[in-house]
Amino acid sequence: MAKTNIETISAPSRVKPLLAVVIILGVFAGYMFFTKPLSIQVTALKTDIDTNTTEVNTLVDKIKSYTDAKKNLDLSSQVKLETFAKAVPEGMRQDEVIRDLISIAEDNQIDLSSIGFGRGGSSSEGVNSLRINSSFEGDFSDLLTFLEGIETNSRLFLVRSISVQITEYSLSAFKKANFSLAIDSFYRDK
Repeated sequence: MAKTNIETISAPSRVKPLLAVVIILGVFAGYMFFTKPLSIQVTALKTDIDTNTTEVNTLVDKIKSYTDAKKNLDLSSQVKLETFAKAVPEGMRQDEVIRDLISIAEDNQIDLSSIGFGRGGSSSEGVNSLRINSSFEGDFSDLLTFLEGIETNSRLFLVRSISVQITEYSLSAFKKANFSLAIDSFYRDK
């Protein structure tokens, strides 16, 4: 009988190492089938995150440079950009200056007597000026509306000087004004 007791005692001790090997194999198989694919996915996601972070940083830098340029140019809208392009056009365009002055004069019942051009005195950062010397005739009250017309024109004009001669007619209360203007019109280099 003593023999049976020894065999029963040693039988469970053989099962323990075998059970340990089975558990280790199960853990390894579980790692290979469940954890390994997840670690590959995590690595791929980390790579995607790094790539996207680089792209986001590049876009943030571009946005910052555009914002800085917009601030420096003070072109906060497309309307301002188009208004600037009309106010200070590219190229001298003397013909447009003549048309604008004639149109403003006609709208205000003023007669354009003479007009002359010369290079303006100012030049800064690609913006030059065209000096216009002109003479007009009309009613004195129309002079102010004429000047307002120059001021509100889409092209930028700067009146440098005004010379006015008023002639009163004795038979009526009519006052005729002859006035000369020195005006600068601005343009951008092409």
